[in-house]
Amino acid sequence: SDSILHYPHVTLLQGCHEVPESHFQQFSFSRRHLNMYKLAMKHKVFSMCAPKVRWADQIILLRTNEGAEFETWVNPTVPGYDDKTSVAPMFGMWENDLSMGYMCSWVIRPQEINVFGQDEYGNKKQEKMSGFKARLLMHELDYLKGSNMLRQALGPDFIVSFPSLLQKE
Repeated sequence: SDSILHYPHVTLLQGCHEVPESHFQQFSFSRRHLNMYKLAMKHKVFSMCAPKVRWADQIILLRTNEGAEFETWVNPTVPGYDDKTSVAPMFGMWENDLSMGYMCSWVIRPQEINVFGQDEYGNKKQEKMSGFKARLLMHELDYLKGSNMLRQALGPDFIVSFPSLLQKE
């Protein structure tokens, strides 16, 4: 399909499957990955995950600026992802998402993370990410785990519409 799913579609509310090693060499995997990539380019997003395009596999595309190529993370893991008592430096930021329409939420995330996973060919990779790139990956990882930015907000007072966020007075 040529569209992004919108919250609360059931595909965005459930966790995703790990991609088995045997799938990396299949034509259907390559085709779906390419379609996801094209859709992310079309919508000019910085990140996208497979559930947003009706694909319940653990795949994330991300880039840190609009002109850059997307990098692919398959089966990404972040040690301590669910640790809400971490002593790691954290920072908050308003997040929005194409699949959430006009909703924004204030989410506190680690400033730096270690990510382990694979590329689109099945090669293992790992990276220490920080700042915006780390935030993008964690934002999409939420969907792979059956969560989202609304569930990560500090509470209902930290969820607003995009137009209200832009109000000056």
